[in-house]
Amino acid sequence: MAHDTVSFARPTEKPSPPAQPTYTVPRFGGVTLPAGLIYLDNAAATPVCLPAFEAMTPWLVGVCGNPSNRLHPMGELSEHALAEARATLARACAATPEEIVFVASATEANNLVLRGLACASGRKRHRIVVGATEHSSVLATALRLAELDTTLEVITLPVDSQGQVNINTARALLDTNTLCLSLMDVNNETGIVQEALPAVATLARSLGVHVHVDAVQGFARGAFGKRNDAGGQDAFPYDTAVVSGAKMNGPKGAAALVLRKKKPRIRLEPQLTGGGQEGHLRSGTPNVPAIVGFAHAVEWYQARRGPELERLARLEALFLSTLRKKLLGSVNVSVHGEGATRVPGIASIHLEGVNAMKLIEEAKLVAVSVGSACRTLQATASHVLLAMGASDEVALASFRVSFGLCNEDADALMAASLLAEAALKVRSYSAVFPS
Repeated sequence: MAHDTVSFARPTEKPSPPAQPTYTVPRFGGVTLPAGLIYLDNAAATPVCLPAFEAMTPWLVGVCGNPSNRLHPMGELSEHALAEARATLARACAATPEEIVFVASATEANNLVLRGLACASGRKRHRIVVGATEHSSVLATALRLAELDTTLEVITLPVDSQGQVNINTARALLDTNTLCLSLMDVNNETGIVQEALPAVATLARSLGVHVHVDAVQGFARGAFGKRNDAGGQDAFPYDTAVVSGAKMNGPKGAAALVLRKKKPRIRLEPQLTGGGQEGHLRSGTPNVPAIVGFAHAVEWYQARRGPELERLARLEALFLSTLRKKLLGSVNVSVHGEGATRVPGIASIHLEGVNAMKLIEEAKLVAVSVGSACRTLQATASHVLLAMGASDEVALASFRVSFGLCNEDADALMAASLLAEAALKVRSYSAVFPS
């Protein structure tokens, strides 16, 4: 098996990220990374920052103890590392260490909450309300639960063209029979901030409804975890929330469920049973290297969060202005939710009459996506864009760009030029549908 050795470091404007390690790229099945590839899919997965990489190394190659076995020093050391990581995540989420449950992914955490609530003994409520633009790990899980339990009703909370839910609609759907409301704070496909979340969450909590927040993008690029002006917990009330390391320059394989301590205690039926790890909610040997890397990535990222988000906003603006200039008079360029508040560096872009999958195939040196990474290969219109009122034709002519750590001005300029060139080529040989 052949390998290419490349450097991951790129010059960037100040404040610059720390140098990235040299790494090898394996070739599998004849596939390797083309020279000059521009990666603009950071909302799907991010490169691991150097502090996280270096922190993980001892736990990968030397300290292999199981933190559940504290009878010898190797296990005890692993337990201390897990406790320190838990404390770090708690500080970042404005929570307590006892409220942090480590899992393998945000998808697992979403499943644990929804399935755990639905399967809990003594459940007396029978309705789940989910936002229409939620991640598929929420929507698909809720629908599957309704299939398995006919007493359970799943209702979708609609959004408007700017991706916003309506408080009056929420008031009509939420009641004392509602078990759970699941509403993300920042959409993973469009970057739109759910501005109604504080009001809807407050309403739901007043009815005794469990409020669950998929905060993966909000933790990375939004305001999730910041304390409110009174110095209390997060600015909106919630019972459970999900954060992930893979979206903020930490390793894959480590995420966390924030499970608020309250009375009466939140009852979740564990979906993995056995050793009783993570407060009996997630049995299995903890992935100590990934969890340690996750915690270090969080510390590193939060220390430079403000300047980094400003940089990402500038890159997005440069990309969009260049793309529009290159396609002026030929292809109309628009951004979904352009009138809404969006986080920096994530944009869902519509190129009128240009099929997005053909565009991506044509622009081989630009790595973007047609929506959530979980649905990229399904060749279907984005449920997020359809929920916002887009037609099938518009949704299929839309793609997502998301900037990150290793992008610079040159990437934004070159990516825009390559995509514009590809769009004109696709438009020339494709039937144009009305948009």
